[in-house]
Amino acid sequence: MSVEASLTQRDTLLVELASVSTFNGAAEWAKRIIPIKNTLIPEHARDVEVAHEIKIAEVGGIPDERPAVSKPPSKDPGDGSEWLATADRSTLTFGHPPRRRNKAHLKFVASQPCLLCNRQPCDAHHLRFAQPIALGRKVSDEFTVPLCRTHHRQLHRSGNEVRWWEAMDRDVDPLQIAKSLWDESHAANGPCAQRQAAKT
Repeated sequence: MSVEASLTQRDTLLVELASVSTFNGAAEWAKRIIPIKNTLIPEHARDVEVAHEIKIAEVGGIPDERPAVSKPPSKDPGDGSEWLATADRSTLTFGHPPRRRNKAHLKFVASQPCLLCNRQPCDAHHLRFAQPIALGRKVSDEFTVPLCRTHHRQLHRSGNEVRWWEAMDRDVDPLQIAKSLWDESHAANGPCAQRQAAKT
């Protein structure tokens, strides 16, 4: 495929993806377009992959983020209450770090200005190096920081997140900022605490 044809096809796929609004829709779209994506030049294929990763984050994450064995709490995990992805791990040899999920916190993080350029709107980016890699599962929502769409895409393309942060701004400590945002949103007057109080 020529560069021009690849570019046109990439843009068509991105327009289609932009209209997707559910996790199932994003999953079905990904399955359907794989043969098309594989005909694109590597750079354009990666653009599609990054856009899909961001879309998945926007519409609800990855299925394995939900408990695999245990039933979820009676409340919807997205109601602002904090919950743990606590599948039955009694047969595992090693402990498994909890993966906290809190949609109210993600909205709070996304409402902040970009750490690197102060632009808005932002995505709540999960710091992948904050916890050990778990197949198909993101790190806890407590390890999220606000990044504008431009920097978010750039980071996903980088391949090495730690080096990317160092190259962008050595004075920015994303882990410390993520912790501060988590503490702020869960403080007595924070958005997560207020939302929980409103339900009691």
